[in-house]
Amino acid sequence: MLQMRRLRMAWVLAALALMPAVALADDPSNAKGAKTAPEPAAADGDLLEYLGSVDSEGQEWMEYLAQTDIAPAAMPKKAPVATEDDPK
Repeated sequence: MLQMRRLRMAWVLAALALMPAVALADDPSNAKGAKTAPEPAAADGDLLEYLGSVDSEGQEWMEYLAQTDIAPAAMPKKAPVATEDDPK
């Protein structure tokens, strides 16, 4: 009986100790560590111009693909075999 009373008293004290934290959890003015996300960097105009000038239908690209063996690049990679010594 005495043990149940001690357990109940521990739960009550723990709840009372956590009440201030729970009460302030949704308060945005209390957000010490929260920071706003940084603004994204402006797009580089030269890079966008270069990317827009790449033509995937161009004759040079088609010639390159005709000369290149793309089978090794298209093959799926095999998963490494895990041994008993490897930690996960």
